[in-house]
Amino acid sequence: MTAPKAMLAAQLSCLSNLPDRVWAIEPKLDGIRVIITADPEAQLVTYHTRNGNPLTSLEALTPDILKLAKAIGSKVVMDGEATAGTDFFTGVGKLRQKYEAADLACITLFDLIAVEGWGDSDGVPYCLRRDCLETMFENAGMKGCAQDSVRMTPVIDTLTTSDLQLMADNLLEDALAQGFEGLMLKDVDAAYTQGKRSKAWIKLKPSQTYDCRVVGFIPGTGRLDGTLGSLLVTYNGKPVRVGSGMSDQLRQEIYDHQAKYIGALAEVSCLSLTPAGSLRHPSLVCIRWDK
Repeated sequence: MTAPKAMLAAQLSCLSNLPDRVWAIEPKLDGIRVIITADPEAQLVTYHTRNGNPLTSLEALTPDILKLAKAIGSKVVMDGEATAGTDFFTGVGKLRQKYEAADLACITLFDLIAVEGWGDSDGVPYCLRRDCLETMFENAGMKGCAQDSVRMTPVIDTLTTSDLQLMADNLLEDALAQGFEGLMLKDVDAAYTQGKRSKAWIKLKPSQTYDCRVVGFIPGTGRLDGTLGSLLVTYNGKPVRVGSGMSDQLRQEIYDHQAKYIGALAEVSCLSLTPAGSLRHPSLVCIRWDK
């Protein structure tokens, strides 16, 4: 197998833009994305973030991961979310430590990136990958429920686009009430496209918006060389970098006319406030000239 890469989800501002598909609805967890490679013959399991950084704090879970790999009988790459406790910020800190977080750490698996013998796993649809994941837990004698350290994300429902548009608000409200970050909508017929952002996976989650003054600009690098990388804004006197939510056209416009945008009001969305009072996962909604 080649080095696995995580599939990335898109986020729509309005469900009316959702293509006509059948969608599996899963809860969205708030943790660290983890890519797990398990080789039952070699008795070897590795844990990495989607950026390829090792997560050695999860090694206490290796016996259960190997049970799943043995149940399928071949080398397998799994996709999931690692958490440690109920608080995101404390949990992420524990997971990033180099020693095991055996008392708190758990992994919720939601997909299979590759299984030895599948050939090109990018061609296997979600519905078959999900069936294979469920069969692994069943054959391993593992329930994969919320009380287990290695668990499987539930499928809340499977809906057509039209039904989903009618029920989305209630589904999201229920998910938030149960402590989830939001919902994931997954096209049941779509393949797992490694290393790509795809509209076959849609994030559905609430966000808050804040008015922030533009105070500076950070040049882009790599693909964004010669244009804007991030806006520098202030929120409650704290500097915040906003690097997402901008088209290439807007990035170039701001970069070429920086004096025009200094002092402008940026409407910025974020998932929540950090314990330090800054914005978590900030994204530009728009530049406002009415204030």
